[in-house]
Amino acid sequence: MLEAIRLFFLHSFAFAYRNYIFAKRNVFFVIEILFWPVMTLLTIGLMGGFLKLGENALGFVLTGAIASGVLQVTQLDVGYSILYDVWSKSVKHTFLTPAGLVPSLLGSWMTGILRGTFVLVILLWLSRRYFGFSVPGLLPFLQFLVGIFWTALLAGICVWILVLLYGQRAEIAVWAISHVVMLFCGIYYPVNLLPKPFYEIAQWVPLTYFMDVYRSHYGFSILFNQGLLKGWALNFSYLAILIFAARLALGRARRNGLLLRLSECKPTRRSRSSRGLPAASGGRSRLPLPRTGSAWRSIIRGAKTRPKNWRRPSHGWEASPCSSRRMSPNPKKSRPWSPKS
Repeated sequence: MLEAIRLFFLHSFAFAYRNYIFAKRNVFFVIEILFWPVMTLLTIGLMGGFLKLGENALGFVLTGAIASGVLQVTQLDVGYSILYDVWSKSVKHTFLTPAGLVPSLLGSWMTGILRGTFVLVILLWLSRRYFGFSVPGLLPFLQFLVGIFWTALLAGICVWILVLLYGQRAEIAVWAISHVVMLFCGIYYPVNLLPKPFYEIAQWVPLTYFMDVYRSHYGFSILFNQGLLKGWALNFSYLAILIFAARLALGRARRNGLLLRLSECKPTRRSRSSRGLPAASGGRSRLPLPRTGSAWRSIIRGAKTRPKNWRRPSHGWEASPCSSRRMSPNPKKSRPWSPKS
């Protein structure tokens, strides 16, 4: 039992280290991940200053900006972990390892938590430095942060399921799914302002309850009773359902050959010259003909010494004594080589 637990965490840390290697080799991607949350926070903060929002109202919208930045960064790490394999054509190698599906998800989530925490620190410093934002308390903030990280894990597993079902066509989900979650959980507004169908859907999003409880510390009324209990119940239920669905999607991808197709490079069309054939210009090469007298004499001598029973090869190609001349690629138009051809 202890050995199995040790191997589980060892495999998880191995996948976390793999994602760290990917991030270290792609510095521009790391800068891009940091760029958009900072721009979003500054835009929302400046808009709040222009509208002369009060301290509580400004804290409401800045909480949404911080939550969206951390959620997107963490979820991207979980989703990109399988897309890295798709882009590098190594999906089958990942699933051939003895680690399994859950350690790969957990390892990428650990890397996402580290990046999300780094982005969180920067966003908190900017919001406090330029907009006077303050955290109401450590315990409520930690509960809110854990809810964000857990929702990011669930969104990342959804990306895995879509990629295993539809292949590379589903890669747009890694960027879109976090915005869909933010729409329903009331990222910049109370969810009771949503239309009734959207409001019903919002009650099935776990992050809705965590944001509602956290924003109550800024003086806003709580919309849902026992919000934390409902949020954690949805979190654990969705985690079990999504892992089960991911295993089913992985089994289906193995049966229909999608794993192999995602791991194979598409063949490229080889040029005629790379196949040793003449250029496609009437079946003749575009190389310049030799102009020296000795070269022409060798061509004529080769034609005169050709055996009488000579026949064209079945494949339709015959090299001339001068390597710049060959026969026509069309068998119907093929004729024995002569100096005038």
